[in-house]
Amino acid sequence: MSRRSRRKWRRNGLERRTPPGASPGTLIADPNAPRPIIRVIAYSPDGITEQTIENVEYVRNFVGKWPVTWINVDGLGDATVISKLGEIFELHRLAMEDVLGVHQRAKVEQYTRQYFIVARMADSSGERFETEQLSFRGRATKLPWTSCRNTEAVSAK
Repeated sequence: MSRRSRRKWRRNGLERRTPPGASPGTLIADPNAPRPIIRVIAYSPDGITEQTIENVEYVRNFVGKWPVTWINVDGLGDATVISKLGEIFELHRLAMEDVLGVHQRAKVEQYTRQYFIVARMADSSGERFETEQLSFRGRATKLPWTSCRNTEAVSAK
């Protein structure tokens, strides 16, 4: 990567978080990112529940008890929360690293028993054009999806 493109990359706030030589799957959260707010939406043909939870371990109370469980994490400022969610949902360490690295391109990766999807969502409703990374995890046989998102602003030219 040329020195000029590296400067532009850093200026747009897309700096690499893991130091060179770090082992793959190292989880380092952006110190400037907001603390995670976890919302659980679980539903079945008979009902629905929606709750904001303080303790990530409480997610276990929903998994397996509802046919569909959606976990929404706004803010990625705590790598411990992402690590705990990774343990609960058996996420691969490389996928968890991709969740925290909000500069990822859109992609789909297939792991042994699940799919991991990264997508970008655009929002031009304000003065600035912003993109938001959406990270999804789903099993091939069931469809409980996990979403983690973080907003990064990009200057419109």
